[in-house]
Amino acid sequence: MIFARPLMAHPASNMPPRAEHLRFVAGTAVGLLAAGIGASYTVFARWGITHGLQSPDLTVLRFGVAGVLTLPVLLFAWRRDAAAFLARWRAWLLVALLAGAPFGLLMFGALQFAPASHAAVFPFTAMSVMGMVLGALVLGESLSARKVAGIVIVLAGLLLLSGVDATSFTARAAVGDAMFLTAGTLWAGFGIVLRKQRLDPLLATAVVSLSALLTYVPAYLLLVGPSRLMQAAPLVFWTEVLVQGVIAGTGTLFTYAKVVAMLGSARAAVFPALAPGLAALLAWPVLGHVPAVAEAAGLVVAMSGLILAVASPTRHRAIPFNCRSLLMEKHKTLADQLAEYKAGFKQRVAPERVTMMEAATADLRASGVEARAVQVGASAPDVTLPDAMNRPVRLSDLWRRGPVVLIFYRDGWWPQETSRRTRPEPVRSSAF
Repeated sequence: MIFARPLMAHPASNMPPRAEHLRFVAGTAVGLLAAGIGASYTVFARWGITHGLQSPDLTVLRFGVAGVLTLPVLLFAWRRDAAAFLARWRAWLLVALLAGAPFGLLMFGALQFAPASHAAVFPFTAMSVMGMVLGALVLGESLSARKVAGIVIVLAGLLLLSGVDATSFTARAAVGDAMFLTAGTLWAGFGIVLRKQRLDPLLATAVVSLSALLTYVPAYLLLVGPSRLMQAAPLVFWTEVLVQGVIAGTGTLFTYAKVVAMLGSARAAVFPALAPGLAALLAWPVLGHVPAVAEAAGLVVAMSGLILAVASPTRHRAIPFNCRSLLMEKHKTLADQLAEYKAGFKQRVAPERVTMMEAATADLRASGVEARAVQVGASAPDVTLPDAMNRPVRLSDLWRRGPVVLIFYRDGWWPQETSRRTRPEPVRSSAF
């Protein structure tokens, strides 16, 4: 059996400190990019509405353009290994339901009931809180006091930024708020599924986009019709195609999925909360809206909470006591252990059997098999094999996520492999 798993930066990772730090910095940069994309999508949606478009028109551009652009990704995955792709159909269905058309319909539908100020608070509250809670419950991610405090500060910044007042909480608004909270919870669940199933971010983006293309776009054409899009000014239409379809449609899903893979679902869920504050800044040059003092203060508070929550130190899982004691001891090298095993073997086994096995080994070496074997530095063949749950795993899918370690474990009778697996190694042992 072959055991293979990519080395990922998660709470139990043994990635070297420098590599883990670089991964954290890169993940934070991608998270900020995701928040920036969310802000641009919001601001240009308001810009498009002021030029005659409506929410359903912008949604169809987002789903339709993204679905067409990412279709080649799905076709490539299908041609490469259709069986492996279909074997994960449950995971693909889940991400499509969590981040596809249902999410978009809830977000835009909620605006028909609740004021826009609530849209800057409730969905992002659900994303952050549920991302943190589900990450702890489902994935076992750490739920530190510092992370909780950071998210509370982020939510306080959102309240300050949005300017929500008590008079806006009506029975009608409660319906929209419930839809916002549901949408945010779906998005948090999307991050959990990505992390738990270790889905490829680009392929997940393609699956979600195609599902929305096949469900929302036909419904829009049937119930609404493309008249408003056809009557829109060319500048407005193509600007929204670029922002809603190309940048937001594909970029939002991909960057968020990438952050989940790099930092974990709990940390990733905090970044969308920055979108309203960044949107307030972007609205200045695009819409001519000068940010108020409360909006600027809310963004500063939210950024402070983000730094506190995301930059909280990663806590590695405790190693069991017996393993810890073994790791702290000074072990003999594997070569020394094998030499001892060989000497003991010759003492336990009859001389004629030792002679027979040594002769067989000499014949094997004389056959030239060592020269024909895969050498150090050679490219490994791309194979698809079942994992411990009998799910197909393709080696190239793991390569794209980072370095991969393979173990070829023959059986308990094979002394070299038994020695390797009974002797913990600080760097690699937790990767399998």
